[in-house]
Amino acid sequence: MQLHPYTANSKTLPLAITPRAEDVIGLYQTLDPQQVLMRFAALAKHCLPLAAIRVNDAVQLRWRSGNTERYLTTDCPAVDGVHYSLKGPLSLWQEQLLGHWHDALVPALGNALMHGKALSQARTDQLTGLGNRTAFAEEEARLVARADRHQRPFCLLLLDLDNFKPVNDAYGHQRGDAILYRVAQLMTSQARIEDLCFRLGGDEFALLLADTNQDGGEKLAQRLLASLKDNEFLASHKIGVSMGLAQWQPGEHPRSLQARADLALYQAKGAGRGCLRKG
Repeated sequence: MQLHPYTANSKTLPLAITPRAEDVIGLYQTLDPQQVLMRFAALAKHCLPLAAIRVNDAVQLRWRSGNTERYLTTDCPAVDGVHYSLKGPLSLWQEQLLGHWHDALVPALGNALMHGKALSQARTDQLTGLGNRTAFAEEEARLVARADRHQRPFCLLLLDLDNFKPVNDAYGHQRGDAILYRVAQLMTSQARIEDLCFRLGGDEFALLLADTNQDGGEKLAQRLLASLKDNEFLASHKIGVSMGLAQWQPGEHPRSLQARADLALYQAKGAGRGCLRKG
């Protein structure tokens, strides 16, 4: 039997079980996994009774309800498998068709997911899992633009560990890494969902507190400071934390905001360490 490519705008069922080359190429023209699914659905739903597609919690697409499920595995490291929700049972021909469309989707989707993973790794501190300095600069610029446009406040909180270098020198980098990781854990546990945590390098950390004025930033900072002081592991190594807090001012450049928060941090160090100062 000779097989012909389907026509996406055909009003009748196609005779083909293979997607057109130009449609497959179209799946590679975006590096956004969600956009790959949307392009795939726009094409495949013309010849398959698709209702939804799910790869994982972050990558899924649903446009109607379905009562039939298909899960197809892959050999792609970035995609374990794809769940297809369908409006009804498939014929043998449609099963074959779904298999061919699945084979067209997976490489493009895997390419997009690996690209996203590479970008995420480039913005992530590998030790703590927090955002790195690159991610901090990008997110700070985004918050400044949003605050300038919508007049929504935000704060920058800088943290610097007290007594870290002597401990790191005495016990080695493995113990020092454990301390940095514990601080990062406590930061994320005390931060709200909308707050962003970063390790800027060494024993320097930062939080960007979205939609927060100085009073709100101070409350969160004091809560975090208490959590750090009460941690037995940090206390056993006599590790303290000094903090500097600054609220963004309309029209202010990100470097100016950082300078004010840094000055407040310096003042906290001068006030005996292990405390918060506001800039």
